[in-house]
Amino acid sequence: MYGMDSTWVLESILMYEYFVASTLALLSDLFPGSWFDSRFGALSSSYLRWCKSEWGKRASELYSQRKHFVEKQE
Repeated sequence: MYGMDSTWVLESILMYEYFVASTLALLSDLFPGSWFDSRFGALSSSYLRWCKSEWGKRASELYSQRKHFVEKQE
């Protein structure tokens, strides 16, 4: 599509996947609990509360506006 090698694209996706997974694992250490599952559950519920908050709604609106702008540019 953009003249990129598909192997490079797949390697980049895997690299970002590892980065995001590592970041979430480190963030889960900030939440109470002795087991990873309980800490990750607390992290997930905190994220869902943020999504329902005013800041989360604004971030969602900004994302949809950016997506619309990018689609218009193409």
